[in-house]
Amino acid sequence: MPQHPWRDRLLVAGFVLVAWLPLLLMLAGPTVQLLGAENREASPWPRLALHHGMTAEFEHAFADRFGGRDQLAALHHRLHVWAFRTSPVPKVLLGRSDWLFYNKADARLWTTTGADQSPDRQF
Repeated sequence: MPQHPWRDRLLVAGFVLVAWLPLLLMLAGPTVQLLGAENREASPWPRLALHHGMTAEFEHAFADRFGGRDQLAALHHRLHVWAFRTSPVPKVLLGRSDWLFYNKADARLWTTTGADQSPDRQF
C-alpha cells in the first residue's frame, strides 16, 4: 500500500513530461532551417512516396528537428571545454589560455615557414 500517493503521481507526471518534452518542443517550436551548433542546414523531410532511402531520410530530418537539440549540443560542447579541457570538434585543438588551433594544417606550410623548427613549440 503506497504511503505517499500524491508524491508518486507527481513523480510519474514529471517523468512523462520530461519524456514527451522533446516531441512537444519539436511540434510547437519554430521551424528549424539552420542548425546553429553545426553551421549547416537541416535535412529536408522526405517526400511521401515509399522508396528505398525513405527511413534514413526521415531519421535525419527528425534528428535535425529534435526539440532542444541545439541547446543540448551547445551544452555538450561547453562540457568538453570546461570540464575536460578538450575540443569537441576534431579539427580544432584547444591550447593554453583558450586559444584554438586548426588540427588539419598543411604539412608543407609548416616545413616551408620553419614553424616546426621552433624549440619552444608546445601545445
